[in-house]
Amino acid sequence: MFKWMQTEQDIYEKKLKSVMKRLKIEDFNFNWNRDSCYIEFQYQENSYRMEHSVQIAREKGIILRNGLYCLKELVQSLEDLCRIIERGTYKLETWISGFSRRDT
Repeated sequence: MFKWMQTEQDIYEKKLKSVMKRLKIEDFNFNWNRDSCYIEFQYQENSYRMEHSVQIAREKGIILRNGLYCLKELVQSLEDLCRIIERGTYKLETWISGFSRRDT
């Protein structure tokens, strides 16, 4: 009866896919657990990783209930980044230079 209802998880996973498409990033991976999350992606032959956790948020005075809320925060940050890039203010390369780079 309620198959049409999307869960919060479905919504943010779909938003992540959409935002990665807007950033023209095809190769990415993500996961979230009880208290953290990460998003890994390839861009211009380099690998990058974004992470967030309940603990990191708590240290900033922000209360997040679990790793899904951490994923939500990262996706919202990527959506903000898309808007900046789409306005022509900065390029993606400028922003990701501060991300954790992972050697492949």
